[in-house]
Parts: sequence; C-alpha cells; structure tokens
Amino acid sequence: MFDEAHHLPDKALDAGSAQMDIATLERELPKLLGFSKTWQRQGDLARLFDKQKLHPHDFDPGTLLSTLAGVREAVAELPVDDETCQFRFEKGEIPEALSKALELALVQCESIRKSIQDATQALKQTNLPDKNEALKPLVADLLYQAAGVNGLLSGLNKSLMLLTSRERAVRWLFRKDAEISLHTSPLEGADVLRTLLWGSERASAAMVSATLKDFEGFDRFKARSGAPDSMRTMTLPHIFPYRENTMYLVEMANSPRQEEKEGFHKELVQSLPAFIDPLEGTLVLFPSRSLMRIVLPALRAKFGDAVLCQGDVGIKELVKQHRQRIESGKGSVLCGLATLAEGLDLPGNLCTHVIICALPFTVPTSPVEKELQEVLGKDYFAKRALPDALVKMVQMVGRLMRRETDRGRITIFDKRLLYTKWGLKLLGALPGFRR
Repeated sequence: MFDEAHHLPDKALDAGSAQMDIATLERELPKLLGFSKTWQRQGDLARLFDKQKLHPHDFDPGTLLSTLAGVREAVAELPVDDETCQFRFEKGEIPEALSKALELALVQCESIRKSIQDATQALKQTNLPDKNEALKPLVADLLYQAAGVNGLLSGLNKSLMLLTSRERAVRWLFRKDAEISLHTSPLEGADVLRTLLWGSERASAAMVSATLKDFEGFDRFKARSGAPDSMRTMTLPHIFPYRENTMYLVEMANSPRQEEKEGFHKELVQSLPAFIDPLEGTLVLFPSRSLMRIVLPALRAKFGDAVLCQGDVGIKELVKQHRQRIESGKGSVLCGLATLAEGLDLPGNLCTHVIICALPFTVPTSPVEKELQEVLGKDYFAKRALPDALVKMVQMVGRLMRRETDRGRITIFDKRLLYTKWGLKLLGALPGFRR
C-alpha cells in the first residue's frame, strides 16, 4: 500500500539512476593499495589469502585508474552548457570511444569487486589460533576497509552498467573545472516499476493520494508509473467544506511568462505585502528561490522578524518558530518553496491564508525533463507540464485545509488562470473553493 503515491514515479527515477564521479574515484581507489599491504605484512593473513587464490595484483587499482583517465580524456572536449555545465548525449547514445572506455572500466571494476568480496568472505570465516588473538583488531579493520571499498565499487559498477546498457535511458555529462561526472537516469519511473513492482508475482499494489487523478483521469499516472491498463481506479468525494473558504485571483497587469517576467516581479513586490494581515498565520509559496529573494526585502521591510524564510534555518525549526509566534498571539509570514507546498501540516489558526505567487510549472532544465520534452514534442505541455502543475497546485491549495473545521483564504497572483484556455481548465480542476 503506497500513500502519497503521486511521488512513486519520481522515487523510481531516483532508484534507477546512478552517477559516476571521476574525481572521487581517483581519490578513493588508491586506498586499495593500503588494504593489500596490510594483509601482506601478516603471515597468517597472507597464507589465508593465498589459500583463497587471492594475490596483491587482484587489488591493484592501477589499470582501472588508467582507464578512468581515458574516460576523463574522452569527455574533455565535449561542449558543456555554460550555465548548467552539462552535456546531454542525444537519445542517450554515448560516442564509441567513450563507450569502449566505459566497457573496459566495467570489466576491471567487476574483477576488483569480486576480489574484495572474496577477501571479505575469507576474513569473516577465518579461525585464528589463540596465539594470534592480537590479529583480531586487524581483521576487523580490514573488514571495515573492505566494506567501504565494496560500496564504492558497487556504485561504480551500477553506473557503468547503466552507462553501457542498450536500454532506453537519459545520459549526460557534468564538467566544471576538474570535476567530471557521468549520469544515467530512466526517462520515466515506469521503466523501473514495470519490473520492480508490476511484474512481480509476489506483490499487489494499492495506490492512495489526493493527486493521482489529472484532467482526464488516471492515464498520466499510469503512463508515468507503468501501471497496467487493468488497474482499477476509484475517485472518492471531497469531505472538506471548500465552499466555506475563499480563493482570490488577483488582477495583475503582467504574468510570469518570460516576456512579462520583469514587470511581473516589480508588480508582485509592490502588491503582495498589501494582501497580508500581519496578525494571522500566512504561508507564501514561491515557484523559485530567485523569485523569493526578489520579494523578501519588501516583506521584511513591512513585517520585520515576522517573516520566516526557508533556507534561513531547517524546516523543522522554521515551523517551530512559526507555531510559537502564532500561539503567542503574534502573526507570522512563512515563506518557502516546494518543500513547504506539500506535506506541511498547519491546522487551525496556524495557517489561515495561503498565497501562491505563480503557477508551479517545472522549467525543463534538467537533462531528463529536456529529453522528455524532445520525446513528447508539441504534446509536452498538455501531457506533462500542465498535469504536473495541477498536481502541485492541488497540494499547494491543500495547505489551507488540514481539518474539516479549518477556515481561511487563498490568494493567487498568476492571471494566466483566468486569461488562458488551459488556465481555466486548471482552475476548474482545483477543489471547489468560493472564488
């Protein structure tokens, strides 16, 4: 049973992703030499390893490091983006020279990893004579070292397998100064979940969330999660009295669209503070950290230390301060991003006003999102961007009502809800607040 199941496709993306940080590998892999020298100095351990047909050259990272230097050289000239420092391999296809270097690294990585695992097994099963009681701390230290190296090699092995696989995936390079890393991610969570969950003979899955359904039903979630068409769906009626709460749509001259963005920012700075009651609990949600930084000075100039901002302290401490202010009879203006837009529980007078500065569209800057944009083409907005914005909006307006007795208002500063066809569609799909 999955609660908040709208997160499942993204969690699956994380589970199916890997990255290979060359600088970290170049720093950590030479530690294998220390592991090898440690057991060679002890006769009993050297004989134990010899019995297992393990030799010092089995743990030598030199060849693997040389291959990784070849990988570094192969990506040195690829044209990374000046802003993101990324280069996305078109359709996930890696150039032949780089692919060969990665395949060779995979063979070498698997060989050393097997030697480490064999050594670990031998150390765990060793029965040292009583006279060698002093060796036990050394064995424990070797096991500790082996566990660390095995973790590093396991991560590298996963990265190399995904990078060299012929399966559909998004692959990209990050390069900034001496830092170089190669990344792989599934295109959709469905690529992972079809095997992991839906193809399992031992599991039957049930999904629960307030935001699984989009405009047309459950097709979007099924596509993103790989759920079979045979999956049964059900929509339960709302139990909250939404009509007893009000949604205000502010008349703005500008919208957050790129060509109007500068004017929108200035207008928001001037307008937003006037909508806040300094004596109540207010939650202000921003679509980006950059917009929050633009508006914050105006809020702090008017409300002073009543303004609590995500990033100043941890979320837990931020909510604690907000709660303390409200419970002591003061007002509080809690400002934040996506983390505060979902899962935040501020019932009663802890939150009687939610302000949404702009619709929460995902800017397609990540390699995965860019690849999806290319795959979906002209359908990207309707099939991906808009349904995703609806999910986020439902979560955002949901911060107002945490109990059936909660009352308050929502204020939205994005005029596109009223003046675009898709905006009206999105507005109609939100809970039925009085407008």
